[in-house]
Amino acid sequence: MRKFTPALLVIAAALAAPNSRADETWLPPIEESVLRAEQHYAHGAYSNAYADFFAAAIRGHARSQEIIGMMLLLGPEVYGPAIQRDRERALLWLGEAAGRGREVAGRVARAIESRNAAGRVGGEYAASPAAGSGAR
Repeated sequence: MRKFTPALLVIAAALAAPNSRADETWLPPIEESVLRAEQHYAHGAYSNAYADFFAAAIRGHARSQEIIGMMLLLGPEVYGPAIQRDRERALLWLGEAAGRGREVAGRVARAIESRNAAGRVGGEYAASPAAGSGAR
């Protein structure tokens, strides 16, 4: 017979409950996530800021989506080793934010897409010695 930890039983019960909305049972309200994220960000606690902005972003908060996209785009050089650069995920988050009316996110997403397209067709970016080095 298997032993189940109390935490595992609680999770199983929550998932099995009819009409359960597990995503909202453990996340704080969006406004609270954003406020905490802003406080963490202001104090340079970027990994905590990322976590709280992410909690708001996954629930459709456009400004948080934009910030997550920028953090992923700029990566550890700006935000330290806990925030890894990921251009593909950055582009997805920026696209989400742009779709919700965030103009800067739209401009940045279009610039990334343009640069990516230039690289695919052998444009200036692909031919430059700095391509792939992150030096640009």
